[in-house]
Amino acid sequence: MLGTVKRRGSLPPIIIVLVIMAAIVATGLVVWFMISTTKSAVNQPMLEVTDSYYLSNSIFFTVRNIGSVDVTISSISVTCQSGGAGSNATSTSIPKGASQSIKVSMSGTVNDGDLCVAQATLSSPSSSLTLSFRVVKP
Repeated sequence: MLGTVKRRGSLPPIIIVLVIMAAIVATGLVVWFMISTTKSAVNQPMLEVTDSYYLSNSIFFTVRNIGSVDVTISSISVTCQSGGAGSNATSTSIPKGASQSIKVSMSGTVNDGDLCVAQATLSSPSSSLTLSFRVVKP
């Protein structure tokens, strides 16, 4: 046993290389997941209703694009708490950071302070959003 040397506490070089490669692959997967998740969350359309009022059988409301992508509303339908309903199929483009006024002709009763829900169908990006707001009747 003169020629054998015992190595204590060291790993073969192939194991070290495999561990380093596994760490690099795992880091790459985590980075890819974080980037793709953040990108999809940032590119979501976000709209809010800032003003709304009921006048002459129509609801007028202002939609503000607070998201990071331009939005095109292809149609919008509104239903109110007291039973009023209406829809508008006019295509409306709202760039990011901008606002647009929308008019929806209503049938039925709309009272002052009614909670209304607008279902907006977007053509760009393709999705649908639900907006709720209260109506003022001057």
